Amino acid sequence: MVFKSFNKILISLAAGHLLLFFSTLPAFAAPELAIMGKSVVDILNDLISWLITVVAILAILMMAVGGIAYISSEGDSQRAGFAKKIISYALMGLIMVGISYAIIALIEEIAAK
Repeated sequence: MVFKSFNKILISLAAGHLLLFFSTLPAFAAPELAIMGKSVVDILNDLISWLITVVAILAILMMAVGGIAYISSEGDSQRAGFAKKIISYALMGLIMVGISYAIIALIEEIAAK
């Protein structure tokens, strides 16, 4: 169950990257559009930054949950294996967050030129 929701988070993060990519292209970015004094691109950048932060925090929390589950497995190999899966998936999620942040920074750098 935890892994299905984690996959949904990764899919929504990927969709957010696509939105950011298309919003940074000059053909799709409309500087005359503004919501509450902020351009659409700025709002999308804030949203993506917020999502990346939330996913990173969730990944770190899941690593802690996996660690607690591993400690409390009391030698049961099935529970220990499940805890190891939680830790490894959380670590992969944290790596994905780092890669996604790097991709966003790269797209912003390319679009700024």
